[in-house]
Amino acid sequence: SKGKTTSFSLLLLPTPNGMGRRRIHAAFILYKTLGYPELGYMSNRRRFMLAVTLGPALCMLLLQAAATGMAYILAVCILWGAMATAFNIAFQDNTIRFAPEHATSIGMSIFSGIFNLGIGSGAYVGGLVVSRLSIEYIGYAGGAIGMIATLYLTLRYFPNMRRREAADIKQK
Repeated sequence: SKGKTTSFSLLLLPTPNGMGRRRIHAAFILYKTLGYPELGYMSNRRRFMLAVTLGPALCMLLLQAAATGMAYILAVCILWGAMATAFNIAFQDNTIRFAPEHATSIGMSIFSGIFNLGIGSGAYVGGLVVSRLSIEYIGYAGGAIGMIATLYLTLRYFPNMRRREAADIKQK
């Protein structure tokens, strides 16, 4: 089976930079666990989207506390990056799912533009925080924006998503 082949090929990998085989094995188990449909995105999209929206906000709020050690900073940044990647994939899927069939490329173009606007706006707000306050507050500012986004997701996006799903079911 594919899983056995993947597991076997993982065992053949050389150990990178002294990282122990136990850590590699733990990472593989985590990867495989998250890959199961009943635990991932498709089983409960709203819960997954909530987690990947709230997760980066919490990571940003933890930045200053994590500054006590390099291992903590790396852990927070790795989790933040994984959540950001999952966020991007989940919301791209929803964009394609709810766009009219003949306009998915337009929907993805709009998604990309909004995503890039968010990056630029975040850089601008981050610059203001650093210049007006201090760099130590950058995580708090980003975390606050992330919490507002999570609130919006819960109060506005999810109800709209439910209405669209109900309309799609009626149409079929």
